[in-house]
Amino acid sequence: MSVILDLHAVGAMSVILNLHAAGVMSVVLNLHAAGAMSVIVGPHAAGAMSVILDPHAVGAMSVMILGPHAAGAMSVILNLHAVEVMSVILNLHAAGAMSVIVGPHAAGAMLVILDPHAAGAMSVMILGPHAAGAMSLIINLHAVGAMSVILNLHAARAMSVILSLHAAGAISVIVSPTCCRSHVCDSRSTYFESHVCDYRSTCRESHVCDSKPACCGCHVCDSKPACCRSHVFDSRSTCFGAMSVILDLHAVGAMSVMILGPHASGAMSVIVDPHAAGAISVIILGAHAAGAMSVILNLHAAGVMSVILNLHAAGAMSVIVGPHAAGAMSVILDLHAAGAMTVILNLHAAEVMSVILNLHAAGAMSVIVGPHAAGAMLVILDPHAAGAMSVMILGPHAAGAMSLILNLHAV
Repeated sequence: MSVILDLHAVGAMSVILNLHAAGVMSVVLNLHAAGAMSVIVGPHAAGAMSVILDPHAVGAMSVMILGPHAAGAMSVILNLHAVEVMSVILNLHAAGAMSVIVGPHAAGAMLVILDPHAAGAMSVMILGPHAAGAMSLIINLHAVGAMSVILNLHAARAMSVILSLHAAGAISVIVSPTCCRSHVCDSRSTYFESHVCDYRSTCRESHVCDSKPACCGCHVCDSKPACCRSHVFDSRSTCFGAMSVILDLHAVGAMSVMILGPHASGAMSVIVDPHAAGAISVIILGAHAAGAMSVILNLHAAGVMSVILNLHAAGAMSVIVGPHAAGAMSVILDLHAAGAMTVILNLHAAEVMSVILNLHAAGAMSVIVGPHAAGAMLVILDPHAAGAMSVMILGPHAAGAMSLILNLHAV
């Protein structure tokens, strides 16, 4: 059976229910008005479901669940076409595995990829933004409970940070500017013993840090003795021996990174704080500038990590990724502005995920996707504005079974 509900008015919703096979259902929610949302829910296999949220207006969000590739697996894609928007891709390559891609394509945007290569393992990559002040992050789990993190800035004065866990509970941190021609940072033999930045002219030309007097005003590193005593990064050998590392770039579009961890065995927290507008702020407790982003990487226990991306500005997004148990992960996307969206991905158990898309503005939509059992999924579409539509997919209660609720609050 196929069902089509098409509302052409502002804040209206168009829904298409198409059953391609027995026990298999696809749903399409298409909003043609500004700030509207289009959702496509279709299982590619028994008990599988794919969902697509595609808003065409500025500040709108597009979400695609292209999975699952395996029973109980699910992939989700959130793509924002407007400036300062973010796209997120959740791809499950195996049962209980998940990959997430979050990235705005504009300046100050960020791209994040969570790609677990094994059951319960997860890898995260922030491949963007490619503009000034952009940053890329890679969290790769080589083994169960192991994790590696890479922060790479492709723009000028950008810096890359690598947090790699080679074994369970083991941590390896590499903070390196991409200025050096041959090595990640300093070409001197004393690099690993003293400082992250080289004072030679070769490093001075392309790197954020140099020995010139002008560097003292806005950069993190400086060859002057005063800088060594006051700043966290200096030429002293004790720099690498410290538990906390802070990279603070004061220039426009620059980024500051703080590694305050680990608070527990194998645990680590990372803070990236850019002070300029449009910069990416990866800080605990959020970003303070418009279009900024805050990210929190906190490992409460070995193999457990939580990530928070919080954007306080209009069209901003906050994401919280944290597994409460081995292989478990929770993600929260919270947009406080009109047409914003809130998404929560919470895995209470292996192969169990819940997703919440909540739009607080008129004509917005709230969606909850969460399987209560293997291959099960719960989806709720609840628009609060007049003429909006509320859709709840409370099933399936059995393999390939699904229950759908369409509720229109307006006349």
